[in-house]
Amino acid sequence: MQLFQLCSLGIGPDGKYYSYEWLGPLADWVAFVANVGDNFDMLGQAQTERFFEKAMFILGASVTDRTGLSTLKPLMDMLSGNPGAGQRWAAGFTNSLGPLAGQ
Repeated sequence: MQLFQLCSLGIGPDGKYYSYEWLGPLADWVAFVANVGDNFDMLGQAQTERFFEKAMFILGASVTDRTGLSTLKPLMDMLSGNPGAGQRWAAGFTNSLGPLAGQ
């Protein structure tokens, strides 16, 4: 059996550790969740649940601007009653229909 390695998971029947450092900033989040899960017996159930809630909030907050979920922002603006949001969305949609339209 191999010794513990940082930023890696020991999965599979072969017992090898596989690194997840290639995930970049997400690797820090995965390491935090793994540390909390590994130390749940010392933290207690209530504290572990609080840490997991905080971890989910951090993940949700960081995903909104960096993935396809950011495309939902115009929809949320329109649903919140922003009068200019509908015009902005319509202009962007119309612009994207034309060939060689710029962003």
